[in-house]
Amino acid sequence: MKKVISILLAMMMLLSIGAVCTSAYTLPEGYALSADEGAAFDSVEGQVIGYVGDADESNDVSIKDATAIQKHVAELVTIEGNALLLADVDFSNDISIKDATSIQKWIAKIAIDEPVFHLLYKGEAVATLSIVGTWTTTADMADVINAEIAASGDPLMAEHVNIETFMAKVIYTFNEDGTITTVYDKAVLDESVVKVKKELAGDMKNYLEAIAKNNGLNMTADQMLALMGYKSMTEFVDEILSEETVNQMAAPTSGTYKIEGDKLYTAADGEEFTNFYEVFTLTDDTLTLTSCSDANYQHLYPVVFDRV
Repeated sequence: MKKVISILLAMMMLLSIGAVCTSAYTLPEGYALSADEGAAFDSVEGQVIGYVGDADESNDVSIKDATAIQKHVAELVTIEGNALLLADVDFSNDISIKDATSIQKWIAKIAIDEPVFHLLYKGEAVATLSIVGTWTTTADMADVINAEIAASGDPLMAEHVNIETFMAKVIYTFNEDGTITTVYDKAVLDESVVKVKKELAGDMKNYLEAIAKNNGLNMTADQMLALMGYKSMTEFVDEILSEETVNQMAAPTSGTYKIEGDKLYTAADGEEFTNFYEVFTLTDDTLTLTSCSDANYQHLYPVVFDRV
C-alpha cells in the first residue's frame, strides 16, 4: 500500500511553482513597463514612450526593428529621440547587436529576459511588478490526486479510486534571494483528510475486491484486509492517511526559483531545475499560473494566487 501513500503525498507538490530571479536588466530611473505584451497605450498611467524593441516607432515590433538596430550599429542610419530608449532592449545604455538578437529571438518565440513589446512609460509614480512576497490560493486538488492515480501504472486503482474533492490552502513566499517557502494550512488540510477518508473507505473496498478477483481469489474486502493484518477498513484507511502522514504533507518546504521570460521554474533544496515550467501572468494583486510544459496536467490550469 506504499503506492497509495506516495500518490497522496505527491499531490501536495504538484502546484509547486517557479519564480523570479534577479532581472537581467535595470530600467532607467523613473520608468516602468506594462505587465503584458502589446498593452494599449491608454492602459497605463504616465507618459508612454512606446514598445520596447520598436526601433522604427511603428507601434509594433518586427524584423524591421532588428534590421534598424543592425544598421544603426553599422552607422548606416541613426536612431534618435524616444527610439533610442526603445532600441536599447536590454537597457544597457548602449545599442548593440545584442539588442537586435533579442528581438530576433522574441520573434522566433525563444525565451529571453528582455521585455520586448512591453510598453515603456514614465510618470510621477511608477510601480514595478514583482513576484517577491507572499501569495495564497485555496483550490480543490481532487483532479491533481486523480491525475497521479491515473499515472500510477495501476489500472485497477485508476478504475476504483477516485477522489471527489480535496480542498487545500497553499501559501507561497518568494524571497529576493531566489528562495521560496511553501506552507499548507493545517486546519484546511485536516478537514479535507476527514472527508477523503470517508471516500477512500468505499473506494478501497472496491479496489481490494478487484485485486482479489483479478488474482482468481474468491475473497471479500474484509477477508483481504484480514489477510493483510487489518481489523477493519477504518484501520486501513487511517494508516494510509495517518496523523504522521498529514503532518508530513503540511510541513513547510523550501527551495529555489527562477524565471525565464514568462516561464516559472522551481527546485527543491539541493536539487537542480528540471525542464518543467509553468507559464504565468502577474498583476499587483494576482499571480496566475496559466499553463505548464507537461500536457498531462494542462487541465489543472489556470491556478490563481492572491497577494497576502
